Amino acid sequence: MKKSSMWLGIFVGTLMLISVVACCTFIPAATNTNDVYAAGSEVNLEELTKAYETYAKTGKEDIAGFEEVVNRPPVYVGKDRVSVKMNDAGSVVGYKDDNGQVGYQQTDTQVFVIDADKENEQLVAKDRDNRYYRHRSPGLFTYGLMGYMIGRQRTYYGGRYYRAPASANYVKSGYHSRLRSSSSRSSRSFRSGSSGTKRRSGGGFGFGK
Repeated sequence: MKKSSMWLGIFVGTLMLISVVACCTFIPAATNTNDVYAAGSEVNLEELTKAYETYAKTGKEDIAGFEEVVNRPPVYVGKDRVSVKMNDAGSVVGYKDDNGQVGYQQTDTQVFVIDADKENEQLVAKDRDNRYYRHRSPGLFTYGLMGYMIGRQRTYYGGRYYRAPASANYVKSGYHSRLRSSSSRSSRSFRSGSSGTKRRSGGGFGFGK
């Protein structure tokens, strides 16, 4: 083997080693932060269902005004405005309008869905990370808006009512503040760990200053 070929092989091998070390050092740190709050928990399902119960009990039979309730804390803490519509299944869908078309489209970003569980007299909400939260409210289904939801359900499901999937992952009261706190701690730890890693790696592989 020529010396030039040998040195080329060593050079390529060194680059590959650096790439592997960099991936092992930085990528796990970034994905291990449990930063699911930023990814999909812009809406507090507990506050959302409480707000919807309050709105339904006003006697209103449409959800036009509920959109304003959704787009402020403590229900929603995201940056982009959430539009709210009721679909053919009687579900109330909150979404970010990503394409400018009227109504919820498959290409839009779904933020939450609220369903009416008539059999158990409760509201069932989920976010885009498939976290579920149930809010029981006896007597709620006597109000007009709930009757409208149930009517759409019966038509959509062929005379049946909505039932949450058996595999639903239900979160408990107070989950949202705990999730935010956990995410905040993880983010601070990641920033601290990343800067420390860069400083330690600087001498060996020339990352950072």
